[in-house]
Amino acid sequence: MKRRVLIVDNERVIREVQAEYLQGLGYEVVVAESGVQALHILNGPDSSFAVAVVDWQMAGVNGRAVFD
Repeated sequence: MKRRVLIVDNERVIREVQAEYLQGLGYEVVVAESGVQALHILNGPDSSFAVAVVDWQMAGVNGRAVFD
């Protein structure tokens, strides 16, 4: 079973580069383009992740709010 990683960043290029790199290492990657989307994923039925890489400074729901 692949370990899952959640990437949360409002910049598309950063999400794509991180996802491509981690997928190349064998991780299953789930991406969110905002804090709101990340919270939706984390409150959903398939919310188990080995690690989350979260942008700290995003408009609206920021990284600190996702972390909390």
